[in-house]
Amino acid sequence: MEQERVILNELESELLKNSIEALNQKNQTNQILAKLHADKREAEQEKEILSELNILLSINQDRIEQIKKDHETSHTANIRTINELENQKEFLVQLNQSFKDVIEKLKASNDSLQENLTNSEKKYEKLHSESIEQGKIIKEQAVHLNKKQSAIISLAAVGICAIALTSFLFLTAMVGQQYKVEKIGTMQTGYVIQNLKGDTIDTWLSWRLVSGTPLHIGITNAQKYPDKIPLIKEVIESEQAIQIDDSLLQKGPKGSTSTYYLGWQGALKNSASTKTLLYIPTDLTIIDSPHGEGEITITLTDDKSGDGYSGFTKSIADDSQNQILKSTITIYSANTLQDEQFKAILRHEIGHALGLGHSSAQEELMAPNIVTAYPYISDCDIKTLVNLYDGSKNSQVTCDK
Repeated sequence: MEQERVILNELESELLKNSIEALNQKNQTNQILAKLHADKREAEQEKEILSELNILLSINQDRIEQIKKDHETSHTANIRTINELENQKEFLVQLNQSFKDVIEKLKASNDSLQENLTNSEKKYEKLHSESIEQGKIIKEQAVHLNKKQSAIISLAAVGICAIALTSFLFLTAMVGQQYKVEKIGTMQTGYVIQNLKGDTIDTWLSWRLVSGTPLHIGITNAQKYPDKIPLIKEVIESEQAIQIDDSLLQKGPKGSTSTYYLGWQGALKNSASTKTLLYIPTDLTIIDSPHGEGEITITLTDDKSGDGYSGFTKSIADDSQNQILKSTITIYSANTLQDEQFKAILRHEIGHALGLGHSSAQEELMAPNIVTAYPYISDCDIKTLVNLYDGSKNSQVTCDK
């Protein structure tokens, strides 16, 4: 019995020992598993980090490619800019030459006018001297004749003086003729007004600008027509006023004159000297307008108008306010027009762009067909413009003179 107890105790001890060893092995196994899990987590974290690094690498590669493309684009843009600058340089050289040619023509014209004026003055002085001498001779002869003969001779003296005066008036009219445009022909023009819906409307219009605001006039294809730029500038920017004898336009007797303007800048400043309800734009600013910038745009074309127009103006308007929003001028057959013809058409069309309608007087610039040999901006145009911007509901040009 005692031996069995000893054996049992030994077995229990052995079992306890084995249990402890099994427990230790289990703990070791758990530690190994924990380490494996930790290693797995570290591996997963490293995998995530590696994935993020791959993403960053891909982004950097994309950035590098974009930088390359940007560099290539920038290089191309620089080349394009250089080409544009070269073209602009060539255009400016041509423009400068055009200005030089115009200046030379003006000098030659001025010399010719001075010579004509000097000759006219000499002719008048000669005629005046001759009339005085003839008057003296007649007076001396009259002393020796009877009263009847004296009366006849006196009438003759009056006739001679009248001839001298007529000659003087004729010479004066010749001064006005220096502005005559020879062989201007007949140039048909037209204009149309559309509202914001695209409907054609027949109404009076004016610009509604804040006082002092410039009116921008854009040239859409200036580089194609460098020889026309000085002409456009003259028609828009000139402030020169000229005097023309009324008899040359059948507007009055010889000796009476009217004022005309070569450019709209001068005409508008004259108009603005009269106080009006609305601001008359006096600052006309010319801009390059490849995309139609500006309140007024001018387009030149070598094409012929299907309707036979030399010039045409289209105005977009807010008819609820009778307000011009945009005006587009087209000059047709620009390559075949003589300089004076071109300027006459452009003067006419800018009149429409400012709000003027047509005139019923054929000798006026704003007649539907330009036939006058003196196609300049008249007092009639200025008066109509002043009335239009002072609340008048009539844009048709009318003349009292």
